[in-house]
Amino acid sequence: MSVLADHTRGYAEAAHLVAGLPSHGDDRVPEGVHWRVIPASGTVPAGPIVVCDAAADPSMTGIRTDRPGDALGDVAPGRALLLLIDVPPDRMAGWVRIRGEGRLRVAVIADRLAPNGADIEITARDEEPWIVASSDIARVRVTGEGRVHEAEALHIPRDTGRPLEVLQIASLDTAVIDRLDGCYAYPQAGADTSTERVLAGAPLVPLPYAPRHPWPEYTADDELRRVAELVEREGIVLDWLHKALAAALGDESSRYLAEAVGADQELRYSPAAALGVAAADPGVARWLARQGMLPAPPARWQEDRPSLAMALMPVIVPGQAPERTELAEVYDEVLGGGLSSLRDELARRASPEAPLSVEVLALPMPLVLGAPPALPLTPQLRVFGRAEWTVERAAGAELARTTGWEQSIALGGTAPFGPVSLVRLRRALADPERTTMHDAEGPVASPLLPAWPQPAAPGVPPAGDATVRGRQAVASPGEAVPARWEVRLEDWMGRWGDPAEIEVAPPSPALPAKPVLRATFVRTPVTGEAAASPGVVRVELVIAPPSAPGALPVTAASVRIDGAPVALTLPDLSAGTGIAVHEHVVPATLPGRSRTIRVEGWITDASSADSPHADPVVITASDARPVPVPTVSPRLLPAGRPGPAPEVAVTLSIRAVEGAALYRFYTASEGTVRAQFPGLDSTAFRNRPRAVRAQELLARGLPPREGFTLAQAVPVVAGTATATLLLPSANSDLVLVRAVPVTGALDAYGKIAEGVEAPPHTVAPAYIVVPSVEVPPVPRVAAEVDDGGTVTVRVEVSGVPANTLARLPGALEARLVEAIPGTEPFYWPEVKTLTLVDAGSGVFSGSAPLPAPRWARIRLAASARYAAEDMVVPDADIVLTPDLTASGGAPDDVVSPWGPLSAPVTLDVPGAEPSIRSEASAAGIRVSVDGLPLIAQGSSAFTAVVYREGADAALIEYEQREVSGETAEFDVPGGAAAAVALRDPFGAARPPVRVGPT
Repeated sequence: MSVLADHTRGYAEAAHLVAGLPSHGDDRVPEGVHWRVIPASGTVPAGPIVVCDAAADPSMTGIRTDRPGDALGDVAPGRALLLLIDVPPDRMAGWVRIRGEGRLRVAVIADRLAPNGADIEITARDEEPWIVASSDIARVRVTGEGRVHEAEALHIPRDTGRPLEVLQIASLDTAVIDRLDGCYAYPQAGADTSTERVLAGAPLVPLPYAPRHPWPEYTADDELRRVAELVEREGIVLDWLHKALAAALGDESSRYLAEAVGADQELRYSPAAALGVAAADPGVARWLARQGMLPAPPARWQEDRPSLAMALMPVIVPGQAPERTELAEVYDEVLGGGLSSLRDELARRASPEAPLSVEVLALPMPLVLGAPPALPLTPQLRVFGRAEWTVERAAGAELARTTGWEQSIALGGTAPFGPVSLVRLRRALADPERTTMHDAEGPVASPLLPAWPQPAAPGVPPAGDATVRGRQAVASPGEAVPARWEVRLEDWMGRWGDPAEIEVAPPSPALPAKPVLRATFVRTPVTGEAAASPGVVRVELVIAPPSAPGALPVTAASVRIDGAPVALTLPDLSAGTGIAVHEHVVPATLPGRSRTIRVEGWITDASSADSPHADPVVITASDARPVPVPTVSPRLLPAGRPGPAPEVAVTLSIRAVEGAALYRFYTASEGTVRAQFPGLDSTAFRNRPRAVRAQELLARGLPPREGFTLAQAVPVVAGTATATLLLPSANSDLVLVRAVPVTGALDAYGKIAEGVEAPPHTVAPAYIVVPSVEVPPVPRVAAEVDDGGTVTVRVEVSGVPANTLARLPGALEARLVEAIPGTEPFYWPEVKTLTLVDAGSGVFSGSAPLPAPRWARIRLAASARYAAEDMVVPDADIVLTPDLTASGGAPDDVVSPWGPLSAPVTLDVPGAEPSIRSEASAAGIRVSVDGLPLIAQGSSAFTAVVYREGADAALIEYEQREVSGETAEFDVPGGAAAAVALRDPFGAARPPVRVGPT
């Protein structure tokens, strides 16, 4: 619908066409004064349109521009000139004239922009004289290239007074009015009929989008048949007329028309709006009495001078309108009382609560003789979006068939709100010269309006160019070739602008649909140890028949197995989905080994285009034969030393053989295994060394499967399987551990799928022991020193249990430590270790000399331990690099822990006595002490106690001095007799020795 319908009371316009004008030819419609009316939104005329002459005595008004100081001046591409016309509310600007030079286009434009940002042209002029006419001119834009020297606007009063002369009465045909239930005013005799108007305004050449081309001679009768076909199709135009007038009378059921859009959407619009869209075609508008033509203008109109016509249009309005107005009287007089009859009919139908009346509107139509409007602009075509294939599904068919392709074309550089012509031009001699893109039935094609973008969201204005959609039929997507389309714009009188052309490439054929790939491994029974194929991989490629728009027939199916392409036999796809099958023999493997098979698949169409590859499938084909069992060292493997925790741990590692995916660790207690061998002691065995007990088990061969339970199953990581087992701290038996290999492969979820387990009874067990924590009783310690200063220490342990000695045979060992007062026993330094000899009856003893410094006090304590436990199984075969190892290694023996320390014993070691001598000195008496021992750091030294003689000749202690070194000297003040006494490091005092000058 035209944007001009936004006028609140409707809009009318007129133009004078002259043959040969514009200069490049305007002979496509008859010459004369063409006029049209556009009712306001939601309204329809309720009677004939009466076109009258009106007085025009315009006055000049000022013009503003969008340039500083309202300047005019140069116009160039990218530098347009905008003229702004201001008039009082009671006046209307109807004409604008400019004087200038160059190639200019002067256009009356709306006060808003089209969604693509272009100006909405109401009328335009691109040749001299540059004068444009329209009602309510507010904005004029001058484009092109040249210069504007002067600009003037002419305006008239809105109330132009009584019409001067009736020029034409345009009415619906009587047969149509009879079907409108009295809601349309009847005209008097002499009114133009629809047929007369269509014939009078019929174009002189066929429509550019006519299905029949070339048309030998397009006559007015051809146009009449075309319009009749459009109007009478399914009777929709008459139905819209009836419903539009019924809606004006308040019929709610006629207020909206509904059209299905998609599966669950509905487009609603008013019948008045539908009529407005239909009236976009000039022929249909003439049939609807909204458009007509005066063969000749009134005699008083002068060329190149402002002229004014007026259209009187009745509309039904709610409420009471003035019964008698000058316009209404003129209109009723012209119709011979038709308006009065309509008023009576409305009064009869309306209720007192909702009265209805008829208002006669006067719509001005300014024009200028000899200055016809310019033709529509030539659009700037561009491709909008991607070309798309079209499909069609035949009745009962399962698959759709590609029938052609379509492409949206954007009409840039203009704002086309009227009809457009869209045709496809010939590309080959066998093609028609022109093929219409309009909906066509026989020789008549429907008018086409461009599609404008819709708002992206409520409240967001639409943006973008108007578009049309071209189409091209094809027998097969492979035969599609580029298409060339022509677009032309039509104005309201039926004139067509210059054509614009665009060539568009068809869409690429759709790639074949991605197939579905399935692959499964089927194992073949294999025996022996030689290399052999473990089975076959069955590959299935599921192929859907081509159904996507633009899809070509499938011509080949292929898979790639480990990089090698394989052509498959293509299944029959005529009945639906098919499956191409191939069986691939897996290359030979060794027992327990596996091969990873990667399979890819795709299909190819008739253009040799490959489909997207199916999701690849990776199959692990594993040999079901068991792998070799691990080797085990014939040693006892110690766990961690028991502590406060109730359990100890041992970490076992297996150097995995190729093909092993995981190892299962089975454990059994010594007592359980012994019970499996007849003749083995199963009660008193604990009184023998554990290495000997392991020897007894080894001598019987591999133990059976019974009695072993699964402790852990651990995967192979980087060639190693590692398990940590927990054992009771108090366990003193052997724990037998078997590490049994299991083959396997990764499944589709990345997890190991278990395969074949080696027979557990063929796996040699490892012997795990918890190191003993038994310690001997607390020893007794005795020490003595002889005259030569040699210290002899004797250690004795009694009450040693015989059964412990049976498990841990061998001599006990004692450790002597020096007890340092004030220091924790843990930090007492070790002095010596000595072997304790079995003296019988559970007594072990031993002695050893210790070097000791003279004048030293030593404190000694001792602890004892049993002999180290042997970890080597006697008479067993040696395995240098076993597959199974423990984190603690494989020592030859495990040292027993030390027992508690005894109570310390103290021993003083005496030495030679020092001597005292004296001599006179300047200070009195110099005393020298000779023969002092060397004192170790932290040990006590000798002390010299100095006495002086008192008044009664008694000796009184004067001072004490610590003396050290081989000789120590000090002075005693003279003047009285003196004596010196020595006190040894052990605190024993020596008698005083008199000293004095010699």
